[in-house]
Amino acid sequence: GNDKKEIRVRVKPTTRLSAVVEMYKKITKVTGNVQLYFEGESLELNTTIDDTELEDEDLLDVGIKNE
Repeated sequence: GNDKKEIRVRVKPTTRLSAVVEMYKKITKVTGNVQLYFEGESLELNTTIDDTELEDEDLLDVGIKNE
């Protein structure tokens, strides 16, 4: 469904986006492929927060493909 829940995670600039996905999956109990999007662009999960243009309080969208 389109139930947009906001989940806040605290990260460091050195945190990889793949770690953010893991946190998200733990919190939501989601299985399947999770992809992160920022302003409509999909983010490379092996990059760090620092590698992106993300700033404090930015919101990411999450896409989930169920296996």
